[in-house]
This record gives sequence, C-alpha cells and structure tokens, in this order.
Amino acid sequence: MKKIFRKELVLFVLAILIFVSVRSVYFTQHLNFSDDQAGQATDILQDYREHKIPLIGNRASSPSYQGHFIYQGPAYYYMYFPFLYLTNFEPISSSYLFMLFCAVMIIPLYYGMKLLIDKRTAILLVIIYTLLPYYVAYTRFHWNPNYLLSLLPLLLLLMGLYKKYKTQKLFFCIAVLVGILFQFHYAFIFVVLGLVIYYFFIKKVSPFFLIYFFVGFAIGFSPLILFELKHDFYHTRTLLLFIQHYKELDSAGSIYTPHYYLSISFMLFVVFLGLTKKMLPKGRSFIITCSILSVLLFAWTAADNFHKPQQSFWSPAPYWSYVDEYNAYQIIESQNLKDYNVANLAYYNTEAYFIKYLLKRDKEAINYDDYYHNKYLFVVKKSNTKIFDTLSYEVAFFKPSKLLKTWQLNDHYNLYLLKRT
Repeated sequence: MKKIFRKELVLFVLAILIFVSVRSVYFTQHLNFSDDQAGQATDILQDYREHKIPLIGNRASSPSYQGHFIYQGPAYYYMYFPFLYLTNFEPISSSYLFMLFCAVMIIPLYYGMKLLIDKRTAILLVIIYTLLPYYVAYTRFHWNPNYLLSLLPLLLLLMGLYKKYKTQKLFFCIAVLVGILFQFHYAFIFVVLGLVIYYFFIKKVSPFFLIYFFVGFAIGFSPLILFELKHDFYHTRTLLLFIQHYKELDSAGSIYTPHYYLSISFMLFVVFLGLTKKMLPKGRSFIITCSILSVLLFAWTAADNFHKPQQSFWSPAPYWSYVDEYNAYQIIESQNLKDYNVANLAYYNTEAYFIKYLLKRDKEAINYDDYYHNKYLFVVKKSNTKIFDTLSYEVAFFKPSKLLKTWQLNDHYNLYLLKRT
C-alpha cells in the first residue's frame, strides 16, 4: 500500500508541476481579463462592500426579448470571490490562484476515475486534462464555464465513491453538486440528462432515488429558486415570453463558441474511456502509450502557448492585451484628476470595464456612467486614426474639447486625454 501511495504521489507532483508550468509561460500576456471578467469582478466587489449575497449571477448567453434575459446562478460569484479577496482583488494574482486550484483538481480527478472506471483511464484523463490545449487555454482565467470545468473532478470523485459504497448519502451529494454545477452554465443540462440516463436507465438504480436526485438538485440550485420566489418568478415569466415571441428574439451566442463544450467534452472523454477500457493496453505497452500521448499533447500545447502572443486570449481587439490595459490604468491614475471618465475604443464595447474595475477597486470617486458632464475624458484608440474622427458617443458628445496629452501604449494604440473647453 505504501508503495502504491508513493507512486501516486510522484504522479500527482509531476502532473501538477507540468500543469502549472505549461500555463505559466507568458501567463500575463495570454491572460483574459476583459469585459466579462472585469464586469463580474465589479459586481462581486460592489456586493462585498455593500455586504450583499446575490441570488443570481451573470447574464447567460441566451436569447433576449425587450430587455428580458436569463441569468445564471450565483455559484460562480461565490467561487470567484475567494480568489479575488485573497489577492486584494488583483487580476493577475487571482487568475493565477485559480489556475493553481485547477492544478490541484488533478488529485480528485485521478481518484474519481480510478474508482469509477480504473487506474489506466484515470492516468489518461489526467494527461488529457493537463496537456490538451483546449483545457490549457480555459484553465488560465476566470469565467463561469472554466469554473465548471474545474469542479468536474469533484463530481467524478463522488461518482466513484458512490460506485464503491452505493450509499444514499453519496447519491444525494452527487445530486446537490449537479445542482450547483448547473448554476455555472446551462449547457451543463446535457451532462445532467446524461447522468439521469446513466443512473436510472443503464445502472438501473432504484426509482426511489429519483426523490434524492430531485431534492438534492433543488438544494444545489436553491439560490435561483429563491430568486424566483422573491421576484415573482422572473425567469419563468421570461421563458414564457421567449416561447410566445420566439420569432422576435434577439440572437443568442453562436453554437460554435468553444466554451459551450468544455464540460460536455470533458464528460465525453469519461464516457469514451469507460467504453474502451477493455481495449486499452496494459503493462509496458500502456506506459509507452501514455508517453506518446503526453509528448504529442505537449508538442501541440507548446505550439499554441510557448510563444509571446500578439494579444490576450479572446481579446476583443487585435494587438491588445492585459499589459496594455493595465498600462493605461496606471497612466490615468498618475494624472490625479477628479472629474473624468474613460472610453476604450479598441473594443466593440467602449465602456472600459477593466480600467473602471481597477479604478473602483482603488475607490476612485468619479461618475463612471456619465459621459455628458465630465470635465476630462481618457480615450484608448488606434494610433493610426484621428482622435476626433469617431462616431463613438463618448467622444462625439464631448464637445467642444481639446487634446491635452497623448501616451503611446504600444505600436498600435494610444491613450488620449481630452478636456472640455
């Protein structure tokens, strides 16, 4: 037993070191902390300062109708908060801490797969989770689908423990966790349906366990249930509106968006390994197979990640990264102005959420939503265009005005300071 434990300890240390190392290469340059991350961090910061516990989270990437939206659960905010709090709400440190959390999840992932299927599939899934570029990219930054992926090893661990002990308490814990995970992203519904089919139609657990499943799921999903009761069944009424006006709905996120499939793809790997476990090689052949898979995935990851990127991952603007955004924030703070606002015209969304998040963190007392009465305006804009040659309302309505200063942020973007005259 001690020999087995030592071998597994070596596996964990090696896998975690590789996991952290491949994601640490140009971590800041790859880091995605743009509109979604900054806007959600701002919500969390405000709730923390006002001592509020939210019952809903961020808006889901779903259709909308005349200002009616579907919101995800607050579990993402609850989980996001400790990473921010422990790092003084700092984007890089909190993101890196989340990445370390994802690395530690290798341990429950291994034991969960070992109990649920066998040791060989556990090792293979650890290699895939550690080195597949798709998972490398999405375990480096805050986002609700990424958090969902990071918690799936806990689900596998509970499933493995239930397979071994078959207790009602463990099945109930699985249902509670499934309810919690469903709060993070509604694409998880496909995994929920898969689990129902697996347990009640394939494994044929007692129909009585349906009670445990529904009650446990409801407990895990309870913040949104409480929100419904408190707000006159907002989501229920919104869904009815969607059904009644389905031809008039504003478009939802594209089905080709990669993050929709993070949790689904991960659980499909589990299913695939479970179905093919008898065909997997053994002994030295298995070691060779794992080595070849590791080398191939490492080479693929290296090709995608081991070079300095021209822009952050999923950056809404070319040649624009966290570093440039942070430089703009530092310049703005150094001017010691009071009556100002910020517009980032590098984005399709000009509200400068990231810069404003850092300013709010620093308790800068400005009117963040008013672009009509501010005396000064900082503008991030491409350097090959004229500052006043824009249709953006933040600049178009900031007239009459004059240009006071210009700072070069990189080879493609400048920061301008305008003043009303």
